[in-house]
Order: sequence, then structure tokens, then C-alpha cells
Amino acid sequence: MRYLAALLLLAFYFTNASAQQFNHQYIKYKRSGLDSRQSAAIVDHNHDGKPDVVSSFESGFDMLCYTNDGKTYTPQVIADSLPGYDFMQSTDINNDGHTDVLVAFKNNNGFWDLGLWLNNGKDAFSKIQVGSIGDPTYKIEVADFDNDGDQDILLDPKGYNNYFWYYENDGNLHFTQSFVNFAGQPAVLFGIDDLNNDGLIDVLAAAFNFKTNQYDLVAVEQDTTHKDRWLPNAFDAVNRVEGGITGQFDGQNRADLFFAPQTVSNTDAYLYTHSGNFSFKKSNAITVPKYLVAQQTIDFNTDGKLDFFYTDLDGIHVMQNRGNGQFNKLK
Repeated sequence: MRYLAALLLLAFYFTNASAQQFNHQYIKYKRSGLDSRQSAAIVDHNHDGKPDVVSSFESGFDMLCYTNDGKTYTPQVIADSLPGYDFMQSTDINNDGHTDVLVAFKNNNGFWDLGLWLNNGKDAFSKIQVGSIGDPTYKIEVADFDNDGDQDILLDPKGYNNYFWYYENDGNLHFTQSFVNFAGQPAVLFGIDDLNNDGLIDVLAAAFNFKTNQYDLVAVEQDTTHKDRWLPNAFDAVNRVEGGITGQFDGQNRADLFFAPQTVSNTDAYLYTHSGNFSFKKSNAITVPKYLVAQQTIDFNTDGKLDFFYTDLDGIHVMQNRGNGQFNKLK
């Protein structure tokens, strides 16, 4: 019998900024027969100020909420009748002050759907069907994309697809599903921001260009008055697209793109700083570890410069932003 010990690190790194040290905790979940992907999201579901964890497995029937009392994590089953789960994202989708969880799950026909588990703030979650996906999920972004006061969803499915799924919320948790289309495939989602200050959320992504046999890095403008709505603006071409993350790295209140394509020999990354209106300036090469995969932005030492967690073949690290396009690797 095999057992899987899940490392739920996401937010469980406590920092000492002056010493630049990190302490971490492990949550172990034993279950026989599991040998596939595990996903987790951070949810303070009972408003006690302690981060709890919702977790599940691709091949398991249980989705669990681990309640944190400051010392231990006590599991509670919040779903047990579905064949499997994939990507998770915590968000307050209905703006009621309770953190909910978006979950890609496998339905009884073996296909993937997107579900919303609403948190009532009293140790209970209820499921709402958002829409179909077809494939497992690579990334989810949640924001008020259309500036109407409620939270919408953008989802990048895994697979050889030339689209993202867009779920528009009518304010009553009824979602209209549509596409953000690209000319080439696959398309990869990096992040979102209002890139031209028009009140509508735009998208930073990449998509394969069959004419050049490279990937175009694109800033996708959302224009609700245009018949196509989502309008890609290419600003560079690259050979690989893994390793990108967005954030306000230059401190100018505009989303930049830190991009580190993964290859066996490559140790160069680049910072694309956004100068406004979908224009980006590429930095000089930044030396990074091989196989760097950026995971989550954080200003870990509260110096006003946005850093990020990343993983590579050696484990989990912080890339410290020194400003002026310079970054240092921290253990």
C-alpha cells in the first residue's frame, strides 16, 4: 500500500525580514492508492485569523478543509462524491467577506468542470456549478473584468488549446461562458491587469505563432465595444513560454512580466517593464537558476519592491527584487 505525504507550503512560510529566513510547516495526509497531482488553497474559513487549507487530489474522492488552531490542522470533509479534483483558487467570489474556493473537478463522465464552493462563514461550504472545462486546469485568475461590481473568472486549461475560458458573472453567481481566442496554440496565461487604465481588465499571455514557429508574448486588450472583445498586441517573440509571472516589479503601478524560459542550458531571464498602453521594454539578461518556475509574488521584506517565490530542481526559493531590473536568489 502506497501513501502520499502532501507538502502544502503555499502560505506557510513565516518570514523574519531582517534575517531573511523562512520557517515552514508540513501537513501530512495519508491515503492509499494515490500517485497523482495534489492541489491546495489557503482559506481562513472561520475568520479566526489563522490560515486554513483546502486540499484534494486528482485521483481522490475527498476534498478536505484543514482547520488551523495554531498548532494542528484538523481535517473536515467538504466534498466526497466526485472522481477527482485539480486546480484550486481561493477568492471571495460574492463579496460577502467569506473566502470561497474555485475548484476544477472531474465529473462522473470523466470530463473536467469548474465548480465554486461557497463558504458560509460557519464551517460549511455549498457547491455551485460554474461551467465546463474539458481539460484539467493550468491557471485561474479572478477579477471584476467588465467593471460591473462583481467577480468574473478567467481560466487557462491544460492541453493544446488556442483559447482561455472566460466566465462572466451576472452578479447572482450565474456565469456566461465564452472564449478568449488566439490565432495559434497552445496559449499560456501569465497574469492580468488594466493595462490601459480604461477600467477593464486585460490579459498578459503567450500563444504560438505558426508563421514564425515561435511564441508571441501578447498583451490582450479587452474592448467590450469591439466585435471580437479580446484584442492581442504582440510585443516580443520567444522559443519557450514556461516560467512567466506578472507583477508591479518596477514600482510604477503597472503590471510587468518576469519571463524565464526553461531549457537545459538556459540561465537567462528578462523583465518586460510596462511603459503604458500595451508597450513593454525588455531588460538586459538576468541570470537565474535552470528550470526556474515562478510561483507567487510577495514583498517578503516589506521594502516596497515586489519579490516572488519560485521553484527549481533544488527546491523552493525567493527571488529578491533589488530594483532597476536586478534580482537576487535567496535560499
